[in-house]
Amino acid sequence: MLTRFERIPTRNGKRPSTICGPLRIHCSDNGDTDGEVSAPEAVGTLSPSDRLHSEVVGQSVEATERSISAEDALRLVLDTTPALIHTGRPDGYLDYFNQRWLEFLGLPLEEVGGWRWTGAVHPEDVAGLLQKWHAALGSGEPLEVEARVRRADGEYRLLLHRKVPLRDERGTIVKWFGSSIDIEDRKRADERIWQTAQNLQRSEFYLQQGQRLTQCGSWSFLPSGECDYWSPELYRILGFDPSDGIPVLADYLKVIHPDDRSIVEKTLEKMIAEGIAATSSNGSFELTESFDLSVVSAFR
Repeated sequence: MLTRFERIPTRNGKRPSTICGPLRIHCSDNGDTDGEVSAPEAVGTLSPSDRLHSEVVGQSVEATERSISAEDALRLVLDTTPALIHTGRPDGYLDYFNQRWLEFLGLPLEEVGGWRWTGAVHPEDVAGLLQKWHAALGSGEPLEVEARVRRADGEYRLLLHRKVPLRDERGTIVKWFGSSIDIEDRKRADERIWQTAQNLQRSEFYLQQGQRLTQCGSWSFLPSGECDYWSPELYRILGFDPSDGIPVLADYLKVIHPDDRSIVEKTLEKMIAEGIAATSSNGSFELTESFDLSVVSAFR
């Protein structure tokens, strides 16, 4: 025969919200349970301090779980972002490279952490990069510097490196966060644009000198008949002031000899209508081949 234990005592008509200790079930003499839960009187309820401790522990576990989840989510973002992300300690020791960085280098974290990353920097850029990095560590100012880094396939690529410090409430640097962007293709494109601009300037200079020596001027106009370019020598030949802008077609026709004005005007109209180019020499015009952009050269 099973022993019946006393029912859990009530306080002000309410059962305790928290029970510490083993729970026991009331049983009848024949062994059937009556569905009531009881506990020995000695067990009692948690004290206020124990209850507070239990709640704090529960909240701490929950916060830790949330923190781990947030950390995993952040790491996933950093590892999948197209940027090359890294972090460093206050003394400059790099302690993290995201997955994209490691794939770019073709190296594990153990071979690039700390100061070992310098082995992947172009030998000609290492000293300058380290000098600027140490200067930033000393001043606490953000760093921005370009340096070539060896990619996994052995090719050195020009990267733009940026690092910014994270400070605590007292202003002390507790972490450095950095990003690196591959700017090799953009740099090459900029160099091609610069070289093209230099070639154009050189060609323009040679053209102007050639026109000055031969006393030849050139101009162009759009399909609408509006002039969009006059060479410096043409301004000088026809007596127009460059500071007044490009003369309109009507003003240009005014300086054409009256005997030639009609044929010049008709020729220009034909050029505009049919896209036919023409050249003039000694006051006469000759129709030549077609061009997308009509050009007329005037000789003195």
